[in-house]
Amino acid sequence: MDMEIEQYRDAVAAAAREHGFDPVAPDHDRFDRAWETSADDRTIGDLRSLATVVDATGYGPDDVRADVERFREALIDRFGTSREASTTLFGYVTFAHPDPDPESIATAIDDHTVADRRSCVFPLVYDLGERTLHTHPVPRLKKRGLYRRQVTDAERLFDAEG
Repeated sequence: MDMEIEQYRDAVAAAAREHGFDPVAPDHDRFDRAWETSADDRTIGDLRSLATVVDATGYGPDDVRADVERFREALIDRFGTSREASTTLFGYVTFAHPDPDPESIATAIDDHTVADRRSCVFPLVYDLGERTLHTHPVPRLKKRGLYRRQVTDAERLFDAEG
């Protein structure tokens, strides 16, 4: 049975509260529901995170690219750029779609440069029809800690089955 977008957003909101994320209203009209948290990660250091879910019905690869960049701007606007060098910004923009096309998934997962301008934005795709979360794979060497954290957060926050 397919999951509706509002059911999914409600599940993410509940998981976010359970894992210490507080609801916020980001200063960007495209992302109407968002959650933030701060943490000290032993691998990454001081971490500030912002997460949102986008109704991606009708989206294609260009829409994914555009929203990822808008969300990166919202992340930087929210936390600023004048902070200690040890602070890492994480952003999770999850595209919820009833039947995402393979090209949009590849754009979000394979084609996207995660680290850019001292921030890390991880675009994720949640297939509402299959109830499947698509995350970034953990690379063998470089930036493993960032990607491991992404997998952990994604499973805690965005996997409606988890």
